[in-house]
Amino acid sequence: MRFIVLFTFLLNTTFMLAQDLGKGNEAYKNRDLEVALKYYETACDKGVGEACYRVGEMYDIGLWVLADESKALNYFKKACNLKYDKGCTTVRDRDESLRGGW
Repeated sequence: MRFIVLFTFLLNTTFMLAQDLGKGNEAYKNRDLEVALKYYETACDKGVGEACYRVGEMYDIGLWVLADESKALNYFKKACNLKYDKGCTTVRDRDESLRGGW
């Protein structure tokens, strides 16, 4: 019985986290960048690595927000810490380029 309760809780939690990311993706697709950013930030705050990466991208290229490399890197690091591979790759690539490597 405990397993069923725990499984149901985890399933609902995962669904709720994915909802914010999904709404952010939909808003982004519809070019409503202000709304996309809000959903991505909310999902990132809840621990969704992909959402943190998306916020980082927006700061990196200045979509709806002023471009800010420092903020972008912080979001990429947060994505990496949340086990989102693209975040780790981006952080590693940035670190290598700062050291003059490939």
